[in-house]
Amino acid sequence: MKPNARLLVQPYARAVAGDPLRFAYDPATRTYTLTFRTRDNAEGLTQISVPRDTYPGGYRVDAQGGKASWDDHGQTVSVSTRGRAGATYKVTISPR
Repeated sequence: MKPNARLLVQPYARAVAGDPLRFAYDPATRTYTLTFRTRDNAEGLTQISVPRDTYPGGYRVDAQGGKASWDDHGQTVSVSTRGRAGATYKVTISPR
């Protein structure tokens, strides 16, 4: 990967089941963090795109408050938050 490409290729939330409160990506540590609060009318999963180029050796997921699953082929982390409107969640993705 070209050096400047690391600034452009990074994880991002493509769907959030509620309201994002904070999100950040630290290129030095390759750590992505998303904090969000669910809403009564929010349905579905929170989905975070995880580029393979960012984590060639794999990644870890810590989902505080929710249940996370991931599909390495699709490069997507999904977080289930069913039945907990108004709750706050924090998802952290970091290299292995």
